[in-house]
Amino acid sequence: MKIYRLGSCRVFYIPNTFQADHSFINEAIGYSHTLKEHVQLIKFLKEEITIPEELLKYIFTFYGGDQRREDINQVYASNRKALREAEVFVAEVSSLKILQYQNLYFQISRFDSHHLWNIPKPSDELLDNTRHYKQDEAEFYHDFKEFLDLVDNRPVIFTGHINIKTKEGTYIESRRILNGLLQRYSNRHGMHYYDLSDEIESNLDKYIDDDLTHLRGPAWELAGTYIEDIIENQLTGSVR
Repeated sequence: MKIYRLGSCRVFYIPNTFQADHSFINEAIGYSHTLKEHVQLIKFLKEEITIPEELLKYIFTFYGGDQRREDINQVYASNRKALREAEVFVAEVSSLKILQYQNLYFQISRFDSHHLWNIPKPSDELLDNTRHYKQDEAEFYHDFKEFLDLVDNRPVIFTGHINIKTKEGTYIESRRILNGLLQRYSNRHGMHYYDLSDEIESNLDKYIDDDLTHLRGPAWELAGTYIEDIIENQLTGSVR
């Protein structure tokens, strides 16, 4: 099956080494963390919305600053083709935190931590008029359904954020809520969900960096086995 990915490095670093005839068919335009960012990216690729040139660097990882892609228009074109051809989607949703400017949504790291990306500080206009807030369940569910509509209700495999004990020995409540919402609505709409948290917590040295956020190679390989298992055991034969 042809698989289209949306999410962060935790999805885009999964190797294309499936045992069966499955493959990831898109490369990253940007790392997106929220459903709103996924919806925005798909609408952008479908040319339902436009994004001002000067704002792209705060939205798409591989557009501005030290990771600017000289071939970005080719990347857009290949993603549009992949979006049309995809048979299944893997969508990581790792945050409920929203940064909204007018009708656009910024990637939190590129906007709030712009210096880490070697991109300019947002203007006073952007800083003064960008709303930071956390989604509630009603808004999240609205975005979930809009996302499914945009992918024409093709199968989606959702995953949330890794939620393991912090160095203080507690779990992150916002991640528990997020993962619970994803699992509940995936079940409600006949979609699919996986969570690596328990297996990663069972072997931290193998699977996760010292920051307890970024994965190591074996964890990406583990995610690939979860995805392939869902495709082989729950999706094969069900794709239109």
